[in-house]
Amino acid sequence: MISTKFTPELIAPCGMNCGICRAYNAYTHGVPTKRGKVTHCAGCRQRTKNCYVIRACPKLRKNLIQSCSECDTMPCEKLSHLDKRYREHYNMSMVENSKTIKAKGMTEFLAQQAEKYRCPNCGEVVCVHDGKCYSCGYIRKNPERESIKKQNNYQPKRSEPSNMAKWVKRMLKYSSTLGKSLWRHTACFLLAHKSLPWGCQWLLHLFQIHGELACHA
Repeated sequence: MISTKFTPELIAPCGMNCGICRAYNAYTHGVPTKRGKVTHCAGCRQRTKNCYVIRACPKLRKNLIQSCSECDTMPCEKLSHLDKRYREHYNMSMVENSKTIKAKGMTEFLAQQAEKYRCPNCGEVVCVHDGKCYSCGYIRKNPERESIKKQNNYQPKRSEPSNMAKWVKRMLKYSSTLGKSLWRHTACFLLAHKSLPWGCQWLLHLFQIHGELACHA
């Protein structure tokens, strides 16, 4: 298993500590990749990642500075956007990381990170994205993240169950005329994919067409 010790090379130009990233921990702990769920990354600097923060910054592109912590006008619009997302979802700030590096130095920053993300069970690293220690399986609860979600009235992106039931019920009504196989298979598909509101709209359009045909058959 590859070491997960925090080093300056693991700190991305934007201030992200790649050592606490889910993709990095999956990579260093040999977790198999899984399309759409598990990806691998050796670290932004290690793979010379040309992210949108770097692409938007002429200083970073031309190697005039090595990180945002060296910039006098930090944060820029791109970094602020990224920082806001991480504050809201993961209670972590690239801007604050960069400010700490600038004010106290890299050594002090790494020490703070090691303490903040230390697993209480085995002493290894807890991932910032899912709160999981990839060494022992410990899961850290994040009450602050849940509090932020409540403050922002966070709602999962799903279709209303009542609307879904309405469309499926209407579809089954026409199944005897239009073909049981087609409509019942579509019903199963929509019930299994409640996060696809476009499916309801598409299905309603079909009802408006085929429903009239069925009535005049």
